[in-house]
Amino acid sequence: MYDLADRIVTDAPQLSTDGFNAYPAAVRNAFGDEIAYGQIIKEFAEPIQPGRYGYPVMVAAERRQIMVLDDINLNSICTSHVERNNLTIRTFIKRFNRRASEMQSVFSDVVERVANSAQLPCKKLIQKPI
Repeated sequence: MYDLADRIVTDAPQLSTDGFNAYPAAVRNAFGDEIAYGQIIKEFAEPIQPGRYGYPVMVAAERRQIMVLDDINLNSICTSHVERNNLTIRTFIKRFNRRASEMQSVFSDVVERVANSAQLPCKKLIQKPI
């Protein structure tokens, strides 16, 4: 959280997280009172499809304003962009694992190229303005 606080360049940042209990204290320690902070707590129903691949259905979402720098539009408290980013990285890592295991017996410069290609999506995501 301190790293995030150091990289923020706007005067009035807004931060949204899920309902993990440790986040409010971490945000307060890193940002003080200089942030508009809200949490979204999602409630899920049991999966329709049983087993490993059954995904739960979200039935409710409660949005809370935790810290007030400015009043937050409760509809702007959202974690969807982060969830999508995590899905993209998890998908890429699966492909990378498969590719890296195929190349273990190949020359090291080929493995280095695969390792370097793994950094590209992450750098691209990090360099995007928040």
